[in-house]
Amino acid sequence: MQASDITAVIVCDSVRREVSGKELLVGVYTGNIVSPSFPVVIELAFWFEVDIRETGEQDADIRIVVPGEVPPLEMRFHIATVVPGPFSLATPNMQVPLVEAGELRIELKEGDDWTVVKRKVIQRGDAPSPR
Repeated sequence: MQASDITAVIVCDSVRREVSGKELLVGVYTGNIVSPSFPVVIELAFWFEVDIRETGEQDADIRIVVPGEVPPLEMRFHIATVVPGPFSLATPNMQVPLVEAGELRIELKEGDDWTVVKRKVIQRGDAPSPR
């Protein structure tokens, strides 16, 4: 899979699949990820919309990189495309340690290099109040 195959990346609290096959994204981060203090561990899930144009099997190596001295969270998806076109991939809920403010990066491995497919700012502050 190539970075250009990923058409959307959503950072949220949880992704659930309904009986109908639809996916429900809960707690979508439309702006920055805000924490009142560090260090903290937050539960996140990542939803990817992907558009594969060829049939066949391939692996997608994805990692979540957070600021500070924290090892990246790495995962591999095995994709068997029978009918080319758009589909989604969702991670399970993950415990993500945040030790300082900075930038969360979601990266896809292409060959020997990692390509950033999404960035989210992590900042210290009070969570926004509902409007």
